[in-house]
Amino acid sequence: LGRHTREELLDFVAQDFAALAELFGNKKYLFGEKISTYELSLFGAFGNALTPFTEEVYQLAKGHPQLIEFVNRMMESYFPDVLMEAKEWKN
Repeated sequence: LGRHTREELLDFVAQDFAALAELFGNKKYLFGEKISTYELSLFGAFGNALTPFTEEVYQLAKGHPQLIEFVNRMMESYFPDVLMEAKEWKN
């Protein structure tokens, strides 16, 4: 990674997000209706991208609504207390 420019790295991220969004399509999970370890890994990685820690990555992530819906679904299913705290914190 050290040999690539910031712009090249962001292009890699954009390509990865686009590939994941295409793979997800309109499915609830990657392989249908049941969660797998792949979704858990994706949740960890993409969920972090949705925090405005790195503005460029955050902006790229916001362009994939099906992935955002997936992260929200995971939060509601597995971390409802954290989600509720975040909603309260925003208000």
